[in-house]
Amino acid sequence: MKNKSSVIYVGPTLEHIVQEGSVFRNGYPQKLEKLMKEYPFLEELLVPVDLLAETKKAIRNPESNMRMLYRKAEKIRRKE
Repeated sequence: MKNKSSVIYVGPTLEHIVQEGSVFRNGYPQKLEKLMKEYPFLEELLVPVDLLAETKKAIRNPESNMRMLYRKAEKIRRKE
């Protein structure tokens, strides 16, 4: 990601890598970049800031794709 729009991480906090609610503009921290190479789906948990409310609502829906991605990220957190 090298554009100028801000994105927010909506996944669970991953200790020493990324905290839920972190906003990024012009790229990501090196540790997060490395983790996204291992788990590419994490990039889908980085959404444009203006879609935050809609995305949070989707995460609460047990049948949504965003909920599934959030759960997958929780499994990464447990491995740490």
